[in-house]
Amino acid sequence: MSNYHLKYRPPDLDTIIGQDPIINSIRKLKTLPKAFLFTGPSGVGKTTLARVLASMVDCANEPNLISINASDKTGVDDMRNIIESIHYRAHSGSPNKFYIIEECHSISKQAWQSLLVPVESPPSHVYFAFLTTEPKKVPNTIVTRCHSYNFKLLKHDDLMMLLAFVHAEEDLNIYEWLDLIADAAEGSARKALVLLSQCQWCKSRKEIKQALELAEEDQEVNKLCQALLNNKSWGEAVNILNNLDMPPESTRINILNYMKKVLTNTKNPKFVLGIMYQFSQPYYGPTAFAELYLSVGSCLLKS
Repeated sequence: MSNYHLKYRPPDLDTIIGQDPIINSIRKLKTLPKAFLFTGPSGVGKTTLARVLASMVDCANEPNLISINASDKTGVDDMRNIIESIHYRAHSGSPNKFYIIEECHSISKQAWQSLLVPVESPPSHVYFAFLTTEPKKVPNTIVTRCHSYNFKLLKHDDLMMLLAFVHAEEDLNIYEWLDLIADAAEGSARKALVLLSQCQWCKSRKEIKQALELAEEDQEVNKLCQALLNNKSWGEAVNILNNLDMPPESTRINILNYMKKVLTNTKNPKFVLGIMYQFSQPYYGPTAFAELYLSVGSCLLKS
C-alpha cells in the first residue's frame, strides 16, 4: 500500500492547506520563536508544520531534527536526557537542533518542571515544538512560554483539493468517488490520504464504500486481535504492538469492537469475553502504553 500521507507531506509553508490563519501568523514573525505549542486533532498538520519550521532553521534531518514521542518518554529521567543533549551542537551541517515532542500531554508533572528553564531560555541553537491533542493537560507554565497555535479540522473542500491533487499525480481512476473519501476522513488530511491509498484499486462506488468500512479497523490492531485469539507468542505480540500507529486508548476501543464481532460467531464466548475483560478499563495518562502491554500480556498468560 502506498504511503501517500508521507509521500505528499507538504515541504514548505506554501503547500500546507486548511490552516491559513496559523500559516499567515507565522509568516508575519520576524524571527522564529524558540518554543511552539501546537494543539488540535490528529492528522491536521501539527507534525508537518513542525517539520517545515525545522527545515527553515536547517534542521530537516537527523542529527539536527530530533522527534520524540512523549508517550514512550514520560519521566524526569527521559526529560533530563533531552535537557543534557540540547547543550551539544550537531557535529555536521547546521549547528541548530529542533526538538519535536509529540503527544506531549503524556509528560509527567515532575518532568514538565524540569523543562521550564530550557523552554524559557534555551541555547541559541535550540528550538522546541510541543504537539498535543489534549491541550488541557499541558501545564500553564509551559503554555505561557510557547507560541501557541490551535489547529482545526480541515474543511471538506480542502480535503477534496488535496485528494484531487494526489489523484492526478498518481494517475488514479476514482475521481468521481473522492467525495466519499473526503467525508470518511472527518477533517483529517492524513486519514484522507491513507484512505485514498486503500481505495485506489476500487472499480465502483459500492467498492469504495466497502473499502472505507474495512478501513475503519486498523490492520495492525486486527493482527493483534488475531494474535490474542490464536494464543501467539509474547514476541509476536510485541512486534505488532511496536508497529501500532494509534494511541493506546484508541487501540483498546478498536480491540473491543473487533472482539464484539467475533463474539457473535464464536463457539467459545467465555474465551473471547475473557479477552474483552482485559481491555475493559480506559488507558489515560503517562502509563497508557504500559497498561496496553500489560493487558496483552495478561491475555496471553491466561489463554
